[in-house]
Amino acid sequence: MSKKNTKNAAKKSADSATKASEVEAEVGSAAPTETAKTAEVAETTEATEETEAEAQTPVTVEELAKQLSEAQENYLRMAAELENVRRRAEKRISEAHQYALTDFALAIGEVRDCLEVAIETASDAPAGELDKMQEGVALTLRKLVAAMDARHILPIKPDVGVTFDPEIHMAIGQLPATAQAAADTVAAVVQAGYMLNGRIIRAANVMVAKAADETDKAKKTK
Repeated sequence: MSKKNTKNAAKKSADSATKASEVEAEVGSAAPTETAKTAEVAETTEATEETEAEAQTPVTVEELAKQLSEAQENYLRMAAELENVRRRAEKRISEAHQYALTDFALAIGEVRDCLEVAIETASDAPAGELDKMQEGVALTLRKLVAAMDARHILPIKPDVGVTFDPEIHMAIGQLPATAQAAADTVAAVVQAGYMLNGRIIRAANVMVAKAADETDKAKKTK
């Protein structure tokens, strides 16, 4: 064999040895990584199994009794608080109903005092004193009107000839129509009605005008 061939063979052997070393090095460096991954997966699996085991662990009777006792205490506490709130609200509502008309009662009391004085004066006064009694009654009426106006209690006194309105008028009878009161209008006011803050609390009692033939029919029916 020539020297040239010997050199080539030696070079190939050296190259093969170098590649083998590199492969071994790569395998050696990859092995720890794979081992670490395997260990990490094992730890995760173990933790998951422990969690599932804890979740599946049955609750003892003592723990259930404790939870039930706490729930009952919370319920009773909330029920007591709601009851206290309800009682306070009922008390306030009751007081509001009882004393809502205090001011109005005082105002009406003054009107009653004036009326009683006027009646006593009328019973003992001679004929010449009736004018003074009339003045006293007029003063009483003015006080009453002022007290009602201050509390937005307004009278409903429709004029004769106003169209009958069932929302504010209460028909209690019929009268023949006249020049002043055409058919289906107010012919006379028997008793005034009242409104409180724009709300009708008593309709005005009125007589309704009807045509002559309708009035005759109504009388015959009776």
